[in-house]
Amino acid sequence: MKKFIFLILLVACAPKYKEFKTLQKEDVKITILTQSGNLKLGMNEIQILINPKENLLKEIFLYMPPVNDKPERRILADVKNVKNGIYEGKIEVNERGIWDLVIILNDNSVISERIPIGENDLFGF
Repeated sequence: MKKFIFLILLVACAPKYKEFKTLQKEDVKITILTQSGNLKLGMNEIQILINPKENLLKEIFLYMPPVNDKPERRILADVKNVKNGIYEGKIEVNERGIWDLVIILNDNSVISERIPIGENDLFGF
C-alpha cells in the first residue's frame, strides 16, 4: 500500500512541462517549455518563462515563408500572462516543416530561431 501511495505522489508531482528551447537577447532570457519537450504536430500546451521576471511578451508565433506555390504561413500562439514573467497557453501546429519561432517583445524587438517540426530525421537535424 505504501508503494502505491508513493507512486501516486510521484506521478502527481511530476512536472507538467519540459524545457523545449531557451533564447536570449541582451539581458532578456526566454525559456519555452512544452508537455513533451518539443513542438509536435497538433495541439501543444506551452509555458513561457521570461527573466527578468517582467511582462515583456507581446506575441509568439511560428512563421514559414512562401515556398513554391504555397503562401507564407503564420501560426499565432494563444498565451496568457499567469504571473509576472510567466505565460501559459496553446499553439496548434498543422504542418510539418522548418518553421521560424518568432517572439516579439513589448519594445518591438524580435527574437527568433529556426526549428524543425514533424519528421525531424527528414531535415537532417
